[in-house]
Amino acid sequence: MAQFIALGGVSLKMDYNESVGLVDDNGACKSTFIKILAGYLRPDKGIIYFNDKKVNFKSPMDAREVGWRLSTKI
Repeated sequence: MAQFIALGGVSLKMDYNESVGLVDDNGACKSTFIKILAGYLRPDKGIIYFNDKKVNFKSPMDAREVGWRLSTKI
């Protein structure tokens, strides 16, 4: 069976107070990406930096505690 890589080679840099919209085809793993950033899912590999510090969110509360805020609606 072929291996599916959901988020291979993803890189995103944002500045303070910057808003970013993710737009892509259906099934492109946008929701998976957001869930990882929000602490709902944990990545299999890779590194997430927030304010130049490595973070490893184990829950949504961890993400909120460092000041990470996500909005699914505008």
